[in-house]
Amino acid sequence: MLYYTGRLMHRRPGMDTILTNFSNDIDVWLSVYISAGAAVGVIGIYHALSSIRENRSERKLKQESLGDVPVGRGEFSFWGELGVYLLSTTAMILLCLTLLSYINARMAGLTGQTIGFPMIREGAFILSGYKGADI
Repeated sequence: MLYYTGRLMHRRPGMDTILTNFSNDIDVWLSVYISAGAAVGVIGIYHALSSIRENRSERKLKQESLGDVPVGRGEFSFWGELGVYLLSTTAMILLCLTLLSYINARMAGLTGQTIGFPMIREGAFILSGYKGADI
C-alpha cells in the first residue's frame, strides 16, 4: 500500500525483502522514530523542570541547601557523590591511558610500528636511498 500510494520513494520492483524493509525504514518510519523521540524528550524535560521547580519551592520553605541530606534516607551528601564521581572518572581515564600505552608498546613490539606516527620506519628506508633487498 505504501508503494502504490507513493510513500516508498526508494522502493523498486524486484527488490528483495531486506532492501524493501530498509527503504521502508528510511522513507516512512524514520520520521515516526524522530517524532516519537522528540516527543519523549520534550515530555521528559517538562517533567524534570517541573520537578526541579517543586523541589526548589519545598527547599525554600524548609530552608535546606543543596548539600543537606534528608534524614533517614541513607544517602551520601552532594559533595560525597561529586567526589565519588570525580574519583571514578579519573580512574577510568587513567585505565584508558594505561591500556593505550600497553597497546602502543605491543604494536611496536609485534610490528615495529607505533600508533602515533605510522610508517616512520618505511619512510626512513625509502629516504635513506638504499636499494638492496636485505634491508
